Amino acid sequence: MRKRKPKLPLYTVSIDELPFNDRFIAIMLRAYLSRRTDALERLSPIIREGVVIKFPTPPSATELAAIPLDTVLDGKKLAELIDEAAGAIKQEQVYSPDPEIGNIFSATKDALDSIDGAEVVRDMSVNFAEYITKCYYVLKFE
Repeated sequence: MRKRKPKLPLYTVSIDELPFNDRFIAIMLRAYLSRRTDALERLSPIIREGVVIKFPTPPSATELAAIPLDTVLDGKKLAELIDEAAGAIKQEQVYSPDPEIGNIFSATKDALDSIDGAEVVRDMSVNFAEYITKCYYVLKFE
């Protein structure tokens, strides 16, 4: 019987609640950060934790040890991370002789070329901000 690989931490954070436009960016960031050994360090400058409530009893496996009441995202640093991720993912694209796959790479490259981190941050939904915050905490408490 084959053992299943454990899920990477960032893949445990759902994108289901994200508006469609934010999903591509979330998937791109997740793919980029999942390949990095310094993912938490990449997200840390973006998140500033505020007031924290500690649980009086040890948390269960599915709870966090603390719940932030006031977490602030640094928009400029998030925009820089989005631009960095788009550039890195674009460089990783591989040539494929299969025209259908080649078309997917071409469409993805066009989408990556059009990403502007500052614009994404300016137009991001509350759900996307929450997604970034959850990614940070999943990495912090893994």
